[in-house]
Amino acid sequence: MEWVTYILMLFVFLNCIFKLSLWKWWHRCVYSVLLAVGVWLSMDAASGQSKTEMAAWLQDTSVMQNVAVLVTIESVVCVMFCFSFFARSERKGIVGRRRWNEWVWKCLFFYPGLMLIPVLFYLQSQLLFVAVGIPFSTTTAVLAVGVALLLPLLSEGVRRLLSDEQERVELHLLLSLFVCVLGLMTTQTRQMVYAGRPAGVAVQDVVVVLATGAFLFALGWILERLTANRRRTVIGERKGK
Repeated sequence: MEWVTYILMLFVFLNCIFKLSLWKWWHRCVYSVLLAVGVWLSMDAASGQSKTEMAAWLQDTSVMQNVAVLVTIESVVCVMFCFSFFARSERKGIVGRRRWNEWVWKCLFFYPGLMLIPVLFYLQSQLLFVAVGIPFSTTTAVLAVGVALLLPLLSEGVRRLLSDEQERVELHLLLSLFVCVLGLMTTQTRQMVYAGRPAGVAVQDVVVVLATGAFLFALGWILERLTANRRRTVIGERKGK
C-alpha cells in the first residue's frame, strides 16, 4: 500500500494549491515563506532519518491509522469550508451575517491545510538520501527556495486557468473527498482489527439507523423551511422599502 501513500501526498499538495488560489497573492507569499522557513529549520531532523526507518513508519499500521485520523479531520475542515462558501454565495446580499459566523468563516478560509508540512518533511528526507555528495544545507536551501517560489506560482496559475472561483472551490471539495478516502485506505492491513459479528440481520441496529436518518431528514427539512421563510420575509421587507 506504499503507492497509496504517495498518491495521498500528491492529492494533499494539489488540494493546498487549490486552496491557496482563493487567497490574495501576498497571503500566498507569506504562507509559502513560512513553509520554506520550516523546511530550513527541519534540516537536522530530516538528515537524522534513514530509509529503513521511514519505510518502517509507512508500514506501521498504528502510525498510518493516526495519519488517517489527521487526514480525515483536515478533510472535514476543508469540506466545511466548501459548504460554507456555497451557503455564503447563496445568502450574499439577502441575509445579514452574524459576527460569530464571520469569525468561523475567516478561520475556515485562512486554514491552508497543515498536512502539507509532513509531506514536505518526507520529501526533504528523501531528497537528502538521493542527493549523495551534496551538503545537506544546499539541498535543503534548494527545496526551501522551491517551496517559496512554486507554491505562489502554481496557485496563481490555477487561478488564471480557472477564473471562476466557484469552480475552484468545487474542485477543492472533490480533492478533499479524495484525500479523505485515500487517508482511510492507508489503514488497510491483512490483519483483522475487529472480530467479525455472527451472520444474521441486526434488527435493532437497522431500526436505530432508520430512525436516526428520519430524524435528521425531518430536522433538515424544518431548518430549510425556516430559512426559506426568513429569506422571503427579508426580501419582502426590502421590496416594501
